[in-house]
Amino acid sequence: MAIDDLSGEPVLAGSWLYDGTVRQRVVISACNFDREHFWALDEVEHVLDAHDHELAPPGPLRPLGPDGVLYHVESSPDFETIAEAKAWADAQTWGPVEWDEERHRPA
Repeated sequence: MAIDDLSGEPVLAGSWLYDGTVRQRVVISACNFDREHFWALDEVEHVLDAHDHELAPPGPLRPLGPDGVLYHVESSPDFETIAEAKAWADAQTWGPVEWDEERHRPA
């Protein structure tokens, strides 16, 4: 995986307990583009190809965060900071997450 792939580049991982006993992994990845905008464009193209009618284009591209990337947790929305992505993961029904030692994203 690379920073410019749809999946992004893994930058932080952690674990949560399924049913309080089975350890599951969760990964925060970084992308250098707005994945949600890309998916919306892709959906518009498929609908136009399949149905030949107009569909409103997606909104403007979301600006990248202060690190020059957007962060996401598997199928979550994109976040400008890793702290926002961690907070989202911790707030899910599986949370809280026990995060591994945080490492900095390679430049």
